[in-house]
Amino acid sequence: MNQLVAEIDRRPLSWLQIGVVLLSSLVALIDGYDLALIAFAVPSIAASWKIEPHQFAYVMAAAHIGIVPGSMLLAPMADRVGRKPVIVISLLAAGLFTLGTVLATDLIHLFACRLMVGVALGACLPTAYALTSDYLPARRRAALLTLMFCNIAVGGAIGGMLTPVLTAAFGWRGLFVFGGLLAVSVAAVVTWLLPESVHFLARHRPNDRRLGMILARIAPGFQLGRDRTDGAFSNAPLTTSAIAIWRAPYAAAAGLLCALSVLNCLVLNLLVAWLPVLLSRTGWTSSASSGGGVMLQIGSVLGGLGLSFLIDLGLGRLVVTGAFLTLAVGLGAFLIVPSDPLMWGVLLVLVGSVTGGSQFILNAVTASIFPSPLLAAAIGAVGAAGRAGAIVGPLVGGMLIASGYGAATILATLVPAAVVCVFISLRLNLGRIGQPGAPPASMPGTA
Repeated sequence: MNQLVAEIDRRPLSWLQIGVVLLSSLVALIDGYDLALIAFAVPSIAASWKIEPHQFAYVMAAAHIGIVPGSMLLAPMADRVGRKPVIVISLLAAGLFTLGTVLATDLIHLFACRLMVGVALGACLPTAYALTSDYLPARRRAALLTLMFCNIAVGGAIGGMLTPVLTAAFGWRGLFVFGGLLAVSVAAVVTWLLPESVHFLARHRPNDRRLGMILARIAPGFQLGRDRTDGAFSNAPLTTSAIAIWRAPYAAAAGLLCALSVLNCLVLNLLVAWLPVLLSRTGWTSSASSGGGVMLQIGSVLGGLGLSFLIDLGLGRLVVTGAFLTLAVGLGAFLIVPSDPLMWGVLLVLVGSVTGGSQFILNAVTASIFPSPLLAAAIGAVGAAGRAGAIVGPLVGGMLIASGYGAATILATLVPAAVVCVFISLRLNLGRIGQPGAPPASMPGTA
């Protein structure tokens, strides 16, 4: 283990590290609001434009399509030019394109704006995650990274709660004005307060005065080695190329994590995109349907925090496998449980806790496997893989709705994806993830 990592691991959390988690959580909250926004806006837009909701399937998928190039092409730049600049520019771009959505008059314009928002968020999320991970000790990394990433669900929940208020006062465009201005405002706050990654500075800019200021706050008295890099990163790969994550000893873990991300994102994003529509078709009121989306997001937050705590205890395989098994049972239960808001509300919290929670801990596991010089690229790759499922999910949901299937049947069709995730998770050795000095998750003998 390199000197800087060991130093961070042995010290208590400083206020600077706590501040990094809080600021990155704010970034995740904004991203979550912007990602979920279209799902809450579609019923109002469809009514205003007098078209059927299922015609928005490609618009629902647009942001997730954009996240693929953002994650794969732009996020790895953070390993070269710095984490903070990528986060700030991405937030500004997301805010401006969200504001541009208010000018949309047809599905093509709406699709284009959502696509560009996705590109920006694809660069922003993995980079914020990587920067936060660089500041955290291994013993608390999974829990604190999940706490940060759970704010994506919080942002989605806030969107659901604000939807009736904003649409009543300003129409559907009010949702996008609020989201756009919020993103631009947070970009300004991040520019002012968020420090650059300490690992990035130590590796690429060892003479930057910011490095000394940061070390003085998180590890007083610690000095890097004579050349400022070899001692701090003696075990780090020499390349920051995204290709390196597909080489030994990381390739197997990368493949398994990507497979889980694809399938879980398919389930999660079908639910996020179409849940308000599905619930309204079972007889729920408009406000209750939005509330159902909030229940899903609340479950994601609670599940993510609970699962990450267990991950930090070294129960990786049991946690991940059990979560996907619970997801399969929960989705199947919609076929037999009455569709009233109370009963289905409980199920939505349960399903949200294991599907949203699993996605959060997959990111924490990724951060535990890959070293800092590869981290933005690794998180970007796993996120980009998940976008394949995120793209397919809303499209499949739109086709099933257009075919006339009921809500319970559509939800139950997701059970096979959850079952496949159970078998994949059994192949991924996660026993020591989150423990200091843990080797890559997929290497033989590490469970």
